[in-house]
Amino acid sequence: NEPPDSTVEYAHRDGAPRTGGAAWIKNGPRVGDFISMSLDDPDWTSALTLTAFPPSRERSETAWPVVWSRPRGARVQDGAHSEQAQA
Repeated sequence: NEPPDSTVEYAHRDGAPRTGGAAWIKNGPRVGDFISMSLDDPDWTSALTLTAFPPSRERSETAWPVVWSRPRGARVQDGAHSEQAQA
């Protein structure tokens, strides 16, 4: 396994900063560089995997589309109904 390019930090609900994941810059033949992230927290029922793709210049996009998923069989909390979504 290759070491991550970055660590992911966030503010926990108690206000304290936490390291909650890692990110890698990867390259695909059709999309070029993209970001792959793994996020986890002891308070969560399971980890999240996110992939962020660069905006498409051809479609005048300005935001990075993000695809996220949880492992199959993961419990969903707080009324979330989808195992995979695109933001």
